Amino acid sequence: VVVIEDLISTGNSSLLAVEALKEAGANVKGMAAIFSYGFEIATENFKNANVDLYTLSNYENLLPLAVAKKYISEEEELALQNWRKNPSTWEK
Repeated sequence: VVVIEDLISTGNSSLLAVEALKEAGANVKGMAAIFSYGFEIATENFKNANVDLYTLSNYENLLPLAVAKKYISEEEELALQNWRKNPSTWEK
């Protein structure tokens, strides 16, 4: 089985699905997702669960493209980069 996910943030809910599949006897080969924020916690969670993750796109690639297409300004890009460093404590 290859699990398909739309969005990876921490990976917790996705890995719960993998665990349930494995408990049901499935041979999980890995996970594919449309997008990932690329949080370090997700990388750690997938590594610890020994699950390979492949994504079509990610936050790191999205921001420069959004600037190039003028969806966001360079100032907004910097704010979004800062948010990604630690979203749970951003601007608290």
